[in-house]
Amino acid sequence: MGWNRLIVGMGVGAALLGSPLASAQQAPAAAQAAKPPAMQHTAQGRAQCLMCHGGTMPNIKAAPKGHEGRGNEICLSCHAKEAAIQTRTPPGITHVVKGREQCMMCHGGTMPNIKGVPEDHKGVDVKYCTLCHSAAAPAPK
Repeated sequence: MGWNRLIVGMGVGAALLGSPLASAQQAPAAAQAAKPPAMQHTAQGRAQCLMCHGGTMPNIKAAPKGHEGRGNEICLSCHAKEAAIQTRTPPGITHVVKGREQCMMCHGGTMPNIKGVPEDHKGVDVKYCTLCHSAAAPAPK
């Protein structure tokens, strides 16, 4: 499956692994408020997003500083008009992530009574899960 069909959002300001975690109840509202801008042009023939959005073209908005290290191939997963983050609100993670960073161990479709990832998320690196899906706050000590 190509990244142009991948509809998992990234870069929406949700909690990253190892950072303070937002509550699962706040996740939908936070994700909706932090929706990334959708492309206002076609991607056809423009597969090298950073050629224009790399900060060297006058009058064209550069990719934000928090996007360093992300390649052109993942831009559409957030910024395409049909991307999941553009068309629906991602559900929150209902458990603490610390110690459970390998999401696919449980959500890979092999654990009974645990929801697997949607078809359009297959093959996505687990390091991107918390970019759209905010996690539950850690239990108080």
